[in-house]
Amino acid sequence: MALEGRFPVKKSRITPIERSRFFITKGEGDLGETIDFQLICTEAENFRKNKQYAEALPLFKQVWESGWQQGRERTGWRYAFCLRKLGRSAEALEICREVYKLKPEMDQNCSLYAWCIFDTALKIDNSTIKENEQDFFKAANAILKLTPETSTFSPTASTVFKIIDYLIEARVNYPALQILEWLDKLDPEKLSKEYRSGPGKDGKQVEYASDEEKWYSEKAKALDKLEKYQESKLVSLKALETLKIFHYDNEIWFNYRVAVADKHLGLLDEAQALLEKVRQRKKDYFIDLELAEVAYAQSRLNDAIKFACSAALAPGQTDLGFRWKVYFLLAQLFKEKGELALAKEHALLVWKIRTEQEWKVPAEVESLTKDLAVNLSDQRSARKIEKGLQEAWKKARFEDRRKICGQIKTVLNDGKSGFIIGEDGKEYYYHSRELRGDRDLYDYGIEVVFYCEPAIEKGKKDSAIEIHRLDEQD
Repeated sequence: MALEGRFPVKKSRITPIERSRFFITKGEGDLGETIDFQLICTEAENFRKNKQYAEALPLFKQVWESGWQQGRERTGWRYAFCLRKLGRSAEALEICREVYKLKPEMDQNCSLYAWCIFDTALKIDNSTIKENEQDFFKAANAILKLTPETSTFSPTASTVFKIIDYLIEARVNYPALQILEWLDKLDPEKLSKEYRSGPGKDGKQVEYASDEEKWYSEKAKALDKLEKYQESKLVSLKALETLKIFHYDNEIWFNYRVAVADKHLGLLDEAQALLEKVRQRKKDYFIDLELAEVAYAQSRLNDAIKFACSAALAPGQTDLGFRWKVYFLLAQLFKEKGELALAKEHALLVWKIRTEQEWKVPAEVESLTKDLAVNLSDQRSARKIEKGLQEAWKKARFEDRRKICGQIKTVLNDGKSGFIIGEDGKEYYYHSRELRGDRDLYDYGIEVVFYCEPAIEKGKKDSAIEIHRLDEQD
């Protein structure tokens, strides 16, 4: 683009002072050709404000490369701004460095400078970061030095959450202490409350949590992992009070962490009530494990066994290593109840899991196997022992409940839930996670047999659990 074509070249007899303010002379003497860079900058800025970055870029570039000093740092910032908007962050980074040398206190440039560092050094996949962690953290610290305060225009929050994401993926054990150190660099009250939408892993549009919600979620989890239960509870309660919209089941998770904190703080009744409410919405094994531990602490041995058996039978995670604490608790519970054969089987299962995974066997596991005189030379695998225990778990969990026959009446649009009409004429809600066998074989009209899980909240329907097709029953 020829500037002379867009902006007329004119003869001038202006003074040297005026020329230094507005013009650069091309040619010899005061009568040389002159270019009005002030006019060019005005035109370029109009393009930039209208988001016509491709049109603004060559104009800002011409002024910047000319060496024109009038408002040079602002010209440089605008030039770099357009470069970044056009996906050229590496080039923008170099311009920002030059502007920073001219005016290090210029907030707009510091923010843009930080974003360019983020684009080029942090906005990369974690496997690439792992190849040179030192540069990654160096870049992150440079960003926080440039923009120490969280604001809408700074990448401070994005930087901290990128670091946390990387640490969780790259470290073998959950890095709770490091996560807290980075979270403490942010002020939750200044974080964005806006949530955004975008494509998920399956390509469908999903909503993402706000920075404020992410901060509370990561903070509560890290405190819980460090067994700082009082602090975890306070953060979770603050989140439940402050946040208006929740994502990724965070409302459930905050309530869960309050309940776990109550358990460890000795508030067993409160913990039990809250865990039972959480259990209505989230059927994960670790919730039943918490309920079992609460019941055990309250000397409700049979209830503890039922909850622990429910945890052992819960669908989901198939790696036995994740549930070794469930099996260890069952070994202790059956020992206390006097059912020593079952206690020995569970203690052996825990020992097998730990040794097969080449994990260290905890002292309490060693002690229990010794007390029960467990035969550690048993050649069965952990998986085989686990399968052999499933009938005992079902018997303990459902011994005081009768089986109900019924028929699937409704399958809701999501395909993951519906209603069963029982032989007693009542309607029972069901979730697909409770369907045993091939879930694709369950549909409207199929006859089933199930157990009833009473609803905790008034007005809610009882649930059908451990659902089997009637034609599959022995």
